This record gives sequence, structure tokens and C-alpha cells, in this order.
Amino acid sequence: MLKLKIRLFFLEHKIITYLILILSMLLIMSKISFKISMPNDPTTIGVLGTLLGAIVGGLFSLIGSVYVNNKKIISESEIKKKNVIYRPLYDELLDTKKIIEIENRYPTYVRYQKGQQTITRHPQITAWQRICSDSRILDTPNVLKEQYQRYLKSIENYTKVRNEANEIIQSVINKTVKDEIGKENAITNLGSCLSDEILDNTLTGNKLKSYWHLSGEDENSNDKWDEVASKISSKCNNFEEIKTIRNAYNDWISIQDETIKLLELLILEINIKYEKQRR
Repeated sequence: MLKLKIRLFFLEHKIITYLILILSMLLIMSKISFKISMPNDPTTIGVLGTLLGAIVGGLFSLIGSVYVNNKKIISESEIKKKNVIYRPLYDELLDTKKIIEIENRYPTYVRYQKGQQTITRHPQITAWQRICSDSRILDTPNVLKEQYQRYLKSIENYTKVRNEANEIIQSVINKTVKDEIGKENAITNLGSCLSDEILDNTLTGNKLKSYWHLSGEDENSNDKWDEVASKISSKCNNFEEIKTIRNAYNDWISIQDETIKLLELLILEINIKYEKQRR
């Protein structure tokens, strides 16, 4: 293991190693020149100078060729890394951002494998698992690994508390509507159906009323249903569980935005440094 680490160190620091070798050789040769009396013959001096120049020139040519070759290999490696690691993650994050901020705020669940989507899409986080399951993880920089651990942890924290809201909301809705309107509801998953609106503070009387299957002859006005919806939202907002879910959701969005920004910078760096693209 130690030998392998030493070999890897020298492979990663080839240029520095060659420079040290050249400086060492020049230093040794300069010391030798002081100990050996230089011949007075111009021909001999010329031969020695030519030999020394050839050695130094050859070393610099070798370093130059190694540098150019390494630069090409690094360039190809970084471009490949962008295409097979950064882009899949970046595209998936942008899609997830669209889902949880626009299409399906406060989703009730998150999937970690590809599957059939429902009418209202839910997040499917799969790209990172695919990368971790093959050799691409070896090419993934530590800064991205650490960021993704934070990202996945934020999702885990959210999903752990998300469904705690459903039972609370169901209880508050049923009691409030019964007290204010005098109507009961037999729907067992009413809390789940209306939790998004409660968590997002967008519950309306019309939306609430639609779950009671009332005819147009309902004696209560729309204003009354709006008032009931407002009371339900106010009561739910007092529960610590609801506040915890909102905080977990906001934390998820915040860390997701950080991860998107990190990937964006990694991609831009490769575009500019290795593909000579402009921003």
C-alpha cells in the first residue's frame, strides 16, 4: 500500500519531480567542475559544452513533451468528467427544482429509482446512485461528494417528517368544518389531499368545499368557506410539526440551489479552461 501511495504521489507531481532532478544534476555538475581542472584545449572545452547543452536540452525537451501530453490527457479526462458526471447530476437537479418549486410543492414522497410518473410529478433522485455504483465515483471530486451527502441528507430529513402533517391537517379540517359549517366528511385521506395547500398557505374556500361534494344549493356562501379555510390554515400553522416540515423543505431547496451552483461552476471551469468557451 505504501509503495502504491508513493508511486501515485510521483505520478501526480511529475513536473516538480523532473525539475528537482534537473536542479540536482546541475548542482552536482557544478560541484564536479570545481573539483576537476578544466582543460585548456578549446576543442575539449567545446565538446564538454556541447555535451552539457545536449543533456540539459534533452531534459527540457522531455519535460516539455511530458507536460504537453499530460495536459492533453487531463483535458480529455476533465471533458469526459463533465459529460458523464456533472451534466447528468446538473440536469436532474434542475428537473427536481422545477418539480418541487412549481409543479409539486411539498411532495409527499421522493423516489430513488426511475419509474412511471403520476399526473403530478414527484422527484426521482437517481443520477447520484448510478455514479456511486460504477467507476465514475473515483473521478468525482471530494467537494462534490461532500455536497451531495448534504443534499441527500436534506431530502432524508424532509421525507422523514413530511407525512406527519397529514393526520394533523385532517383532524383540524374535519373539526373546523363541522363546527363552522355543520358538515362531516368521510374521506380518509383528506389531510393528504389538502396538505400541499396548507403547507403552502394557499388553501381556498372553493378548494375546501370541493371535497364535500356539495350541490349548488349549499346554503353557505363562498365567503363563508373562505373564512373557514383561513381558520384551518391559521390553526395548522400553530403546530410545531407544520413548522418543522416547512423548515425541512426550505433547507432542501437551499442546499439544492447550492449543489446546482457548485455543478454550474465545475462545468463552466471545464468549458473555459479546456474547451476554450466563453461564458
